[in-house]
Amino acid sequence: MGMILCANRLGGLEDVKAALRHELVHAYDICAARKDLTRCTELAYSEVRAAREAECRTLTYEIYGQWLGLARVMRDSCVRDNATRATQSLFPGPEGATCVANQFESAMASALAPEVESPQLPQAGTRPSATSIENGAARGPAPSRPSN
Repeated sequence: MGMILCANRLGGLEDVKAALRHELVHAYDICAARKDLTRCTELAYSEVRAAREAECRTLTYEIYGQWLGLARVMRDSCVRDNATRATQSLFPGPEGATCVANQFESAMASALAPEVESPQLPQAGTRPSATSIENGAARGPAPSRPSN
């Protein structure tokens, strides 16, 4: 599996981050969740999750107070539109739209990677605390041992 990012469609660092985030959701869905993205329903599910985490990420919950309901409506509309367009690229017309409509609620409710706990990493320019080191946040993967 590989990823290709088209530089002519990426306007800057935020676009690169969003594109990588989007494609990494698909990679997770294929490799860990064993989704078959050649099937309309599974592609739609993955496209909803990818749009939620990438293109529509800034519309999640950054608006507080009385605008929270509006932020959810805007985010859901953004996700639905992006996922529908992406799914229709392989399943044109009503078929792609129907798959997104049928998968939307469950995909929106799904965790990004439920069986993977993200460690709390220290902020750039700060030193990790003893507690975070003990919990493994400051460590990377265990070094591989040379075979004899």
